[in-house]
Amino acid sequence: MGFGDLVPTHNSTKIFTCCFAFVSIALITAALNFVIGFIVDRQEEMVLGSLFDREAAAAESETNDHPPNPFPSVASDVENPVDNDEAAAPALADHVTAGERHELIVATTLYLLVLVCGAVVFSLLQGLSVVDAVYLVCMSATTVGFGDLDPSTPTSRLFATVWLIFSTLGLAKVLADYTDTRLRAKQRRASARLLSANLTESDFQLLDQDGDGTVSNLEYMRMMLLKTGKVRQEDLDEIQRSFARLDRNGSGNIDRHEMLHASNS
Repeated sequence: MGFGDLVPTHNSTKIFTCCFAFVSIALITAALNFVIGFIVDRQEEMVLGSLFDREAAAAESETNDHPPNPFPSVASDVENPVDNDEAAAPALADHVTAGERHELIVATTLYLLVLVCGAVVFSLLQGLSVVDAVYLVCMSATTVGFGDLDPSTPTSRLFATVWLIFSTLGLAKVLADYTDTRLRAKQRRASARLLSANLTESDFQLLDQDGDGTVSNLEYMRMMLLKTGKVRQEDLDEIQRSFARLDRNGSGNIDRHEMLHASNS
């Protein structure tokens, strides 16, 4: 906020104040992103750490006891699981995608256009210099508002009423998009490392939900969706109940007759 008791009076200090306001907001956003990234990284380490601990325990047990491996297709080489996971994960998993980068560029460009439009209109309506118009726009958009320059004519006040909505919400949108993009990149990296981690026999037993000695595509997909946090167990249970309602004879498949019966009921 701006108290208005001390205000910049020269063009150079006004320009500095504008830069300082936006840089301060950017630094605060970067700090929040760092905290969010730290939390995501710790969650990733907890999930992968428990997975690697199980792998190491399984490897040590196999080394000491040399039991026969009933699941030869399951990887058990975990000499350096963290390095293997990082090598197997997609190289760009932690980077911003082209689509996300495009969204950030569009949002930033539109916001800059809103600022330029405000500066031009305030300059024309109130006869302000370029520096004063930019200063008024920046102090208003960042909600600092020292009060030394403000809309003083009825027309400029009416314009400010509409323009301030777009300028303040636009700034919040740009910052939110940037934070959301970094968070999604972190989540992609965590998911990539989890999906590329080696599976032990205990993991195989967990994946083999029907106990038939094989892991189907559906069983593997279900477990990975849960582990990566893309779906909740409640969502899968609801889908299962919906399937059971349609599968009237309990065969595990929905035939055309059952589908038509459900549609007509």
